[in-house]
Amino acid sequence: MTDTKGTPLCEQLRAIVGSAGFLEGEDIERKNFEDWMGARAIRPPLLLRPDSTSQVSQILALCHAKKQPIAPQGGMTG
Repeated sequence: MTDTKGTPLCEQLRAIVGSAGFLEGEDIERKNFEDWMGARAIRPPLLLRPDSTSQVSQILALCHAKKQPIAPQGGMTG
C-alpha cells in the first residue's frame, strides 16, 4: 500500500471533507475493503466521506486535475 500521509493531494482532500471525513491506514474499517459481493478484499489507501454534493464535486474536480484515479463506493446495497 502506498503511504499517503502528508502528501499535498491528501492535505487538499482533507481540507475539502474535514478530519471527520478523511480516513487512512488503520482508521479504515474492514467492511470498506471489498465490494458488496465480497469478491476481493483490498485495503484502500484513503477513504473520503463527503457530506454534500458540493464536496463530491470538489473531490472529483481535484482528483481529475491531479490525474488521480478514484474508486467510488455507494451504499453497498447492490
